[in-house]
Amino acid sequence: MQKTVLIYDAQKARRDVLTSYVIAENNRALIHPTGDLDEAYLFAAHENIDVFIIVIDVRGSVGGRLPIIEYMDKIKSVDKYRFSPLIAISALENGNDFLVNDIHCYACFGINFNEDKLKKTIRNALLYKTKSIDGTLYRISDRIFYPMKHQEIVYVRTCNRKLHIHMSENRELTFLYNTCKQVLNDLNSDLFFQISRNSIVNRDYIYNIDYTNKYITLNTGEKLDIGGTFVSRIKERFRT
Repeated sequence: MQKTVLIYDAQKARRDVLTSYVIAENNRALIHPTGDLDEAYLFAAHENIDVFIIVIDVRGSVGGRLPIIEYMDKIKSVDKYRFSPLIAISALENGNDFLVNDIHCYACFGINFNEDKLKKTIRNALLYKTKSIDGTLYRISDRIFYPMKHQEIVYVRTCNRKLHIHMSENRELTFLYNTCKQVLNDLNSDLFFQISRNSIVNRDYIYNIDYTNKYITLNTGEKLDIGGTFVSRIKERFRT
């Protein structure tokens, strides 16, 4: 079974070494190595990460705080990552108790780690079966995770390089632009299908489909245009 691993380390040379450790234990693993914290947030939101390997470097402190610690804490607050192994490699003195008890790391190592012990820990973490949280779409904005239950998403629309997610109870959330294809891949649910170049709808919210005039009426009263090339696809989907 393919595993997905995120490796965060500001130092590329060490990041490459950690990547080689993962490959040695599982050469089929999908690895996301990065030294960019914003990119690490995006990977966590858009991917399903099985194992996190995080290097904590005190030189990354901002005003006395460590943004990477905030990242780790936020990761563990997300339902789908609550039980995912997080391996910390830390330059913090006497920080292991905090990382284990408060951040709930799977294992902690010092910067001058024992190579064999770290490899064994990575091997065991890759064997760990994480809890699967289905039916939730995750997006990130200003380094805050937003979980959205599938049954609460009415429709999705891309406009002006933004992603607009329209929710039940007349709520709307706006995020950085994604293509409809990317969103459908992340949703990975038969509930959703594309009706135009820039719109995806949840079939459970459809009240009526007017193929002649090419629009869908939702049970919220809203009407969404159907793209000309999508009419036949929608007819096929709803064929009885």
